[in-house]
Amino acid sequence: MLDSLKGANPNIRVVINCAGGYQDGDVRCENVLQTSANMWDVNVLPSVAASHLASHVLQKDGLLILTGAAPVLHAPTPKILAYGISKAAIHHLVESLASEDAGLPEGVKAIGMLPTKIDTPMNRKFNPNDDFTTWTPTLAFSQQVLDWATKQADVQQGGLYVFETKSSKTKVYLANHPTGSSSKGKGKKTAATGSEDTENVA
Repeated sequence: MLDSLKGANPNIRVVINCAGGYQDGDVRCENVLQTSANMWDVNVLPSVAASHLASHVLQKDGLLILTGAAPVLHAPTPKILAYGISKAAIHHLVESLASEDAGLPEGVKAIGMLPTKIDTPMNRKFNPNDDFTTWTPTLAFSQQVLDWATKQADVQQGGLYVFETKSSKTKVYLANHPTGSSSKGKGKKTAATGSEDTENVA
């Protein structure tokens, strides 16, 4: 696919990777090595592949979005060790791609989209007693991506954006302090679009 896209010289504005998976288990689990390999294969490698694709097909000032995980950002993950390792690697990848001479086309921004818990039928099936008003609807992500794609001046290079939902209202905020961003913006919350009873992004 990459070769065909290179040959077509596409005018692509946004590349996004949402592929991924989840497995739990701590370091004592008998299958910890296999679980770690699985999480690397389904979470990290697709993000690297998307980044490689972006380096060849994104137009100038385009946008690359990779999917991390909010619970992994500032806390240890002993019970979901392999998952945590893989998502931490994606956060590192985003920040590395935001560096100078990272190999992306001129003006391209790389950011991370960090869900807390996504409201999907499968998640509801396996967590029937959870408070679903704290889960982020899938529409919130798609509409936020659209907003980022059309308002790139509002996107911080290397930013890791957490999606946080309470009482069916979703907020998106910059959780790190990427190079070149203002310290005043660290942790500053802005509203996302797309979830139930959600405010618009400024």
